[in-house]
Amino acid sequence: SSGINAEYGHSLMKKNFSASLISQYLQFVYTSYGLESTRAVFRNIQNQHTISEDVLVAMIRYEIAGETNAEVICNLFDSLTTSHCTSNNWKKYIDFCQENCPEKISSVLWKCKKVLSESQIAAIL
Repeated sequence: SSGINAEYGHSLMKKNFSASLISQYLQFVYTSYGLESTRAVFRNIQNQHTISEDVLVAMIRYEIAGETNAEVICNLFDSLTTSHCTSNNWKKYIDFCQENCPEKISSVLWKCKKVLSESQIAAIL
């Protein structure tokens, strides 16, 4: 059950296991129990600690594979680009929007232009 998964995820966080171990645990939950259980574990981890970049990227990948609505995925990308503001993460966000929700591209580009340099933006566009 996702309660057991959430408890195990919580104990991993209390023991300060590395982000990569937590990422692996999320992958285990996803492949063994599916997207709903993975969301429950992710929410539990999110409530306890700052989410690492690789855990956010993994969750985005699972949501995309699960064909989750674009709004949910964009919210995850917002978290990713806010806490881990790299050209690569912005590129993933822009690429996702171009393919799945072109109506959001202008606002995403606007946010991107506020935080990245012109040369960084030129490199990803």
